[in-house]
Amino acid sequence: MLPYWIGFNHVKGIGPVRLKSLIKEFGDVERAWYASKVELEGSGIGQRAVNALIETRHTIDLEKEVT
Repeated sequence: MLPYWIGFNHVKGIGPVRLKSLIKEFGDVERAWYASKVELEGSGIGQRAVNALIETRHTIDLEKEVT
């Protein structure tokens, strides 16, 4: 789970409140990280945060972040 916590720390617009909301919505931080765009849009975090998360997922190497 650590890589996903680190990953979310790189997402602009997702702080503790939004992350808590995502975990509540999806059950855990890993599921929140891999949620589809449609699922994220339905979570109520806002379009900017959705776009930022999707962009970060495409640009960050989680394995590299933990090593």
